[in-house]
Amino acid sequence: MSGAGATALLVGTRAGLYRWQAGAVSPLDAGGEPVTLLASLPGGGSGAGTAAGELLQLGPDGALQRRVATGVREAVTALLHLAGPAPALLVGTERGRLLGSRGPGRSFEAIPVPVAAEAPLRLFAVPGRPGSALLLLAGQGVWRAADRWGSFEPWLDGGSPKPHELAVHPVEGELWLAAADDRVLRSTDGARSFRAAAGTGAGLRPRALHFSAAPPHHAFVVTWPRREPPDPVDPSPLCTSRDGGQTFHAIPSHRIDRARDPSGEISAITSWRERGAEVIALGTDRGELLEWRGGERRATLLADGLPPIGALLALPAPSAHDPSTSGVLLLP
Repeated sequence: MSGAGATALLVGTRAGLYRWQAGAVSPLDAGGEPVTLLASLPGGGSGAGTAAGELLQLGPDGALQRRVATGVREAVTALLHLAGPAPALLVGTERGRLLGSRGPGRSFEAIPVPVAAEAPLRLFAVPGRPGSALLLLAGQGVWRAADRWGSFEPWLDGGSPKPHELAVHPVEGELWLAAADDRVLRSTDGARSFRAAAGTGAGLRPRALHFSAAPPHHAFVVTWPRREPPDPVDPSPLCTSRDGGQTFHAIPSHRIDRARDPSGEISAITSWRERGAEVIALGTDRGELLEWRGGERRATLLADGLPPIGALLALPAPSAHDPSTSGVLLLP
């Protein structure tokens, strides 16, 4: 990636927010609170959630426009815009709180959740239903917002495991992946029921999930290390699927570990399409920013020496910016 029109990356770290583009790193909120979440917002903007419960509202170029207090000092774990006649902005926190703002997100009010539990709360848009959302309380269950934030209905069937993370296919709204304690699950009925995906048996320990933002929408799983410290002969912590999450295969370690400190962990992932190629960016808890393209033999180092990375978001070139094509994933 090079040149002024290249894709830029927002990089959320334990020491604030940065922007990477064409090999240069610039601080946006360096020295601020740890950034725990990055997400696209309408109009080409973005939002960053912090460990102190703040919401940073960013312009299309990543510039900080506004800092908003949500009213609670808890790490932000979810940010979702609901479109429609009465737009709303929803925020979830690491201790299971749900907050809502009617309009542009200048102030927030507490929303009762279906189950009181001090567990990370996630929010997911439902493709084709701009006013609908799924709420996940890690290890507790999944609910659908029946009338925005007025009430919730249980969504998972009684026999399905209670996941700690979900990912929805960008186009096929019935196809979802879920991360359970020791395996990856797959749903073809809109996250109502799940079955185990092949190649992700017990012991995998999935950390987070991701569907690439651009066609052909490959699926990725980031896992915790199989042992501590990681062994060089182990498969890498990044697994990929080219069949919609039916089967997963670990990417060989040598494709990634030559570009990073193998004792570190992948802690963030995002994706975009550039010049016809699928591009994956990986962040590590060693402050390394990597690029991996499916056709390449190994990852390449984009930047080093950043604070530990916790969240990434791809920002396409301004001339072609479309927030629906940016992929984002927060890792716990």
